[in-house]
Amino acid sequence: MKVLILTMTCGEGHNSIAKAVKEAFENSGDEISLINIYRSNKKLYSINEKGYGFCKKYIPHIYEKVWLSFKKRAPEKRDTAAVHKYVKKVQKDIFTEIESYQPDAIVCTHYYASTIVSDYIKINKLNAKSYAILTDFLPHPFWEASIYVDYVISPNSFSHEQLLKKGFSEGQIKELGLPIQKKFSTGLLRAEARKELSLNDDLFTMLLFNDRSSRKPLKVLKALVKYYPNDRVINLCNGDKKLYKKVNRYCARKKTKNVINIVFSNDVEIVMHASDIIITKAGCATLCEGLASGVPMLIREKMTLNERENKQLLLKNNAALGFENIKEMCACIDRLKSDKALYNSCIENATKIAKKNAARDLADFVKSNA
Repeated sequence: MKVLILTMTCGEGHNSIAKAVKEAFENSGDEISLINIYRSNKKLYSINEKGYGFCKKYIPHIYEKVWLSFKKRAPEKRDTAAVHKYVKKVQKDIFTEIESYQPDAIVCTHYYASTIVSDYIKINKLNAKSYAILTDFLPHPFWEASIYVDYVISPNSFSHEQLLKKGFSEGQIKELGLPIQKKFSTGLLRAEARKELSLNDDLFTMLLFNDRSSRKPLKVLKALVKYYPNDRVINLCNGDKKLYKKVNRYCARKKTKNVINIVFSNDVEIVMHASDIIITKAGCATLCEGLASGVPMLIREKMTLNERENKQLLLKNNAALGFENIKEMCACIDRLKSDKALYNSCIENATKIAKKNAARDLADFVKSNA
């Protein structure tokens, strides 16, 4: 079976999902072609790679107003949605790829990609089945422009009603979960994970996801160092070298020894399993990896609307704790440290939402339709 996976770099979440899908199909012996839709346009690739993080950090209120205005737009206007303009310059390249590769299935990990495929289906005959993965718990603006794909793969039931309102049929919506790489759901024991990281002790360990898109990224770290000097903080910079250097300078100046600063890791799953709690933003890919890891999550403050929606849904289902300021963060940490029942209930509720086998289930579903 030949599978074409279309992704886009807008943060690493979509690429992480694409890797998980690729892994699942490769494990079944299928032929895979994974393509970034902006591969032919370096300028647009760079704009999309950096633009989302820039908006989140520097103009979040403007970003949110634009997001809300687009989200309220009538789904019937899908053919004139702005997203068609966003992908116009790369559409021909992807159309050509579809026709030359002749896949049996196309899987999209960003709605820009599924818009291109939907547009292709509208004007051409596509022999392959098409699948669009919803990468947040609720649909983004412009999802209605993907109306002609065969199936929408949603993380869970939260999105069902909104997808119907956008015009998708019951038969198109499949709640298979968000694909994550198998390594996040292996059930690796904390002691084993710490051994692999040469952390041979029982220190309470907090994993802090940090990067350039975080507003005041040092603020939370400084608070953890100040209020929890006897615990360990693993600060993961997600490839942000500037932040990595800032954290190193801060730790040297304060002479702190309880911070492990990591610029980037290919073994994030091991770091997760080695931790007692995870402090993170609310990108859906990271949340689903966290849900599958079995480590309680604290979801951070001051996020964009789509991440706030993800956060609110997990808090509503008691699958995570959240905070809006340092005082609330410390209160959450103290509760998790002192209340074993709360700690375990977070894990149990997260397990109910997590679909650990989503990537494999998607591959099986795709193959059943071939």
